[in-house]
Amino acid sequence: DLGNLNQLVRNELSALSASIQLLLQTNPSLSEQRQWTIIEEDYEHLHHLMTMYENYRNNFHVKNTYIDVVNICEKIAFEFQSLASEKHIDFLFENKMTHPQLLHHYFGDAEKIEDSVIGLLKQAFFTIPGVTYVKFSLHNTVSPNAIIHVEWNGTMIAETDLQDLKQAQISKYLYAKYKEIITAKQIADICNFDFSISSSEERTYVDLGIPTYEKANV
Repeated sequence: DLGNLNQLVRNELSALSASIQLLLQTNPSLSEQRQWTIIEEDYEHLHHLMTMYENYRNNFHVKNTYIDVVNICEKIAFEFQSLASEKHIDFLFENKMTHPQLLHHYFGDAEKIEDSVIGLLKQAFFTIPGVTYVKFSLHNTVSPNAIIHVEWNGTMIAETDLQDLKQAQISKYLYAKYKEIITAKQIADICNFDFSISSSEERTYVDLGIPTYEKANV
């Protein structure tokens, strides 16, 4: 319920921000008025408080323990295999970890990692039109870190949407359209993971970069 309320408040803040910008574009002289400055300061203060609240709430709910990320991903892949067959989607899971010990004994939040991966797969399986191929993989980076990688074909994500997805404020329309991607990004922020997304006519790619160097018990 708090999560829903939080998103409702963010939607209202986005609408308020758009109204403020529209008014300022229509009446540039407003920026010279003291009362207008107070309104802008009040908005910024409210946005700051909202961000602080989210950070406190999210950090409070992080439950880090030693977990097996490889095993988690393998179980998720197994669960989606039958669904892929039903939907006639070519689904591929690959474990390309050259240093799997980095993820076999990882200090992190199992539930949040599960939610982010399942969410990205749900986005591909249920939301993106025309998907016939989904790839889910694990691999190392040049540094001793790991990447959870999900890619799919189908309708590409518009560049304007990609840019908006990177903003702190998400519109109600964008949230409804890319809820699972936004959730994965929020989880990445909570867990201090890197998050990247790109989209072309051939594929959409999402990477969750897991910082294993300091956390892993190798």
